[in-house]
Order: sequence, then structure tokens, then C-alpha cells
Amino acid sequence: MHVEKNYVDLENMLDDALSIDCDFGVTFVTKFENASFILKEVLSFSEFMPFLIEFEDPSFDGYDKEFFISVNNNGEVFCEKFYRKDKYFMPGDGVIFVLPDCSDECISHLYKYNDCFYIEVGFEDCELDENDCECIVHTDDFVKSDLKKDPSFSALLEFLSALE
Repeated sequence: MHVEKNYVDLENMLDDALSIDCDFGVTFVTKFENASFILKEVLSFSEFMPFLIEFEDPSFDGYDKEFFISVNNNGEVFCEKFYRKDKYFMPGDGVIFVLPDCSDECISHLYKYNDCFYIEVGFEDCELDENDCECIVHTDDFVKSDLKKDPSFSALLEFLSALE
């Protein structure tokens, strides 16, 4: 299942993502520039600690594909290459934020797995308060009709809680 949601910026997205109370944690799939920002921000909070970080500048090893950054419910942070041995690996369970810099190949691979709830992230210039913005721009057929009627992110959080 997936929902598309627009944010003003990465910080705004992180605030929403890290506030989700999910047994499986939260994951971000993105390329180096956004991954670097997300890691820096997440690790600046005292409640999160690095557990497994495999992350280096693409100029060192030539890797130009997506990274998979996960924060589990114990506050452990993982970051690794999402593409290994000529293929993308299987995502874990839970809520996955898919950022707009992901390739079509990566997105197609992710959507093969129905165990996850995907939030396809977009960024737009929005001068309005987030509560006034149309945040959910598209939902697929699997999302409950109540979520389609209410564009607020709190409705998505209620929906995710009901899945547990």
C-alpha cells in the first residue's frame, strides 16, 4: 500500500516520520545527498544511536544508487546500500518513506512487497500551515476510503495504528 505526501522540506518530513510509533520502526530510501542529511539529523537526537552504518561519499566507491536508512523501535540506526550484487535487496516491514530522488527501478522493486506501508515523498513550496495544505495527493486502491477523504497526516497515523 502506498500514499503520496508532500512536504515543505526534509526537516518537516523527518519530524513526521520520527513521530510515528510503529513496532517495526521507520525507513527512508534515498540517494546520497538526502541520506547524508537524514543521517546527520537523526543521529543528532540523543535517543537514537548508530548500530550499523555503511555510508561513504560516491566519489570514493562510485556507488550512485539508493541507501536504506532505518530507525528501529529501540532507537538503533542502520544505513546501508540498497543495491548490492547487481540487485536491490528486500525491504523490511513497517513504514518506508520513498524520497523523490529514487530511480524507477528502485520504486518498482519496493512496491513488489506488500508487507510494508510506503509513503512516497514529494516536496513543494508551500507558504501555508501544514494543517491547511493538501498533504496526501494520491492513494492507491488498497488504502481505506476514510483516508482518501481526509488529507491530513494524522489520518494516516490513525490508519497505521489500526494495522497493528
